[in-house]
Amino acid sequence: DLAGLVLGLARNLSPEEMAAQVAVLRRAVATRGDASLDAFMVERVGTMLELRSYGEKMKLGGAKTMDEMVDRFRQGLDELVMLRRQVARKFGEGTADRVSEMFEALSGPEGVDRVTDALLECGTGDEFVERVRTA
Repeated sequence: DLAGLVLGLARNLSPEEMAAQVAVLRRAVATRGDASLDAFMVERVGTMLELRSYGEKMKLGGAKTMDEMVDRFRQGLDELVMLRRQVARKFGEGTADRVSEMFEALSGPEGVDRVTDALLECGTGDEFVERVRTA
């Protein structure tokens, strides 16, 4: 049921759960073999993800197909996971835990760039957390 899958995106899902839900929806749309349905779903899902603040963060703008949307969402999620891993490596798991939720609130590539700069420039975990908080 496509409508049920789309409505499922409105639930409070983690980024990983959202990526999985979008992938399931993509498969459901692909089984229909209808390019116009695919384009329609890209627009609807894109709107839903924008409302949930995933659009810019996951670089979804401009996706023309569900395949493209899922790939971009996954790539954006992978970037956030890698960023968290680098924070844990430099400042420890405690700092990474403290900023993980803040990463989800980053707005667009510029926000990720500011956090990456802070990762390179900050000498302590507390300094890094403060920079991320104000990014």
